[in-house]
Amino acid sequence: MVFDLDPDEELSLEKLRSAVLKLKFVLDELNLKSFIKTSGGKGYHIVVPFSETKNWKTFYEFSEKIALLVENKWPNIFTTNIRKSERKNKIFVDYLRNSKRSTCVAPYSLRARDVASISMPIAWEDLNNIKPNEITIKNYKKYLNNAWDKFFETSQKLF
Repeated sequence: MVFDLDPDEELSLEKLRSAVLKLKFVLDELNLKSFIKTSGGKGYHIVVPFSETKNWKTFYEFSEKIALLVENKWPNIFTTNIRKSERKNKIFVDYLRNSKRSTCVAPYSLRARDVASISMPIAWEDLNNIKPNEITIKNYKKYLNNAWDKFFETSQKLF
């Protein structure tokens, strides 16, 4: 499951990082282990691995409920509205990536940006030290780590 946190252009990095931690808090309260990666663009991606799920519909609807929960809990910070005109000073919680036919930028993917940024797994502890587009083709080696070493060992089920 992926939550792509896409901030309004004018939103500060500090507000974005605070919002990321709010979503992590909700996931923690649901006893869901999550991982974070840079997007290579403006935001961060929070990834919640599941080893099993009932079906795509259940999976998608659960991600939608989480997105709506954070939007309702913090309406001045989050929105589930996909329209950029409706996102002023907010962060779009993109849960739409969780439908069967959707895609998401994979970890370690090079982004088509001027600086050739990379969507890189990072440790939660590094959130306040690494910007969403900081890791590039030129500097990625210093960011390689074991932040996701437990990713494939995470056995969470959704039924």
